[in-house]
Amino acid sequence: MPISAYIAASSVTLIAIIILLFFSPQLRLIDLPSGHKQHEGAVPIVGGIAMYLGLAVGVYNIPSLWHNYTSLMLGSGFLLLVGIIDDIHTLSAKPKLIVQFIAAMLMIKQGVVLHDLGNLIFHGTLRLNYFEIPITIFATIGIINAINMLDGIDGLAGGITLTILISLSILAFINDSQHSLVILLLMVSIVIPFLFFNVGKKMPKIFMGNGGSMFLGYTLVWFLISFSQGENRLAPPITMLCIMALPLFDTWRVMFHRFKSGQSLFHSDRRHIHHIILELGLTHAQISFVLGLLCLICGVISIIVTYYDFPEGLIFMGFIFLFVIYLWLNKFWLNKIQIPDLYSDYKNHVHEANE
Repeated sequence: MPISAYIAASSVTLIAIIILLFFSPQLRLIDLPSGHKQHEGAVPIVGGIAMYLGLAVGVYNIPSLWHNYTSLMLGSGFLLLVGIIDDIHTLSAKPKLIVQFIAAMLMIKQGVVLHDLGNLIFHGTLRLNYFEIPITIFATIGIINAINMLDGIDGLAGGITLTILISLSILAFINDSQHSLVILLLMVSIVIPFLFFNVGKKMPKIFMGNGGSMFLGYTLVWFLISFSQGENRLAPPITMLCIMALPLFDTWRVMFHRFKSGQSLFHSDRRHIHHIILELGLTHAQISFVLGLLCLICGVISIIVTYYDFPEGLIFMGFIFLFVIYLWLNKFWLNKIQIPDLYSDYKNHVHEANE
């Protein structure tokens, strides 16, 4: 194992955070509380840049990784750049979706494509055939935005990403996939220093920003797809769905609510699971720990049932059952609290401005 590469990645991430903290006001990389953003004071948005620099140094120090994951680094860089611009100028959804589409095409060009969904209904492998590319693009954009939507409280997006990386690392280790294991551990090495500053009480607080969350989401979907496809796949696609269960459940529920309410699918609100639990009285750290632990448990259980050759259709039934339980719990909690309807407030504000 290239221990020096992990140390270099972590060190560069840490040093970059410290330097960028000093220059964040001049770079206008500052997040101010407003609307659905209810943090205290101005917070530097430098985590994404620092993590990307750390990963780039770690990958560059291992020539075989740099050769195999050039498209991953390029796509991540595009997403990081548009995220930084979004953090400074607040872009509409369209340019972000265009860059996410380009990143997805880079991934496809590298051969990371969803060819099938596995044996979900006990009648053989569900092959996608002519729908391979559109569904791969849809899945890539969906998971990028699922991680982005988690970035609502301290430590959550980073913590969830860390637990998913750990689950993927376990899969890579079990299957002796050395290259994949090395880059996944490099990802772990850059996320941990960020979390120290994102949730640490004695450290200056930082955020990863939209660029950071999109960069992490893109990295996750790259391995979720590549691990589940081809003759040498590490696990069936349903295992990857289960590893990503919590972020996907929350995204699907919130998107459905926005669609049903006539809202833009990309309009920010406070109906995510972490906002609901926050209203129940838990702290940011407690919520991030609990949801991160649940995500890790889902991942480990998924790997165990896959290792012991449980039927994919049976695992899929369990996945659907968990989603139903998740929806019921959300409905139960929502009946006990009052979530501010920021979208209605926004519409009223626009209506008043037009009068």
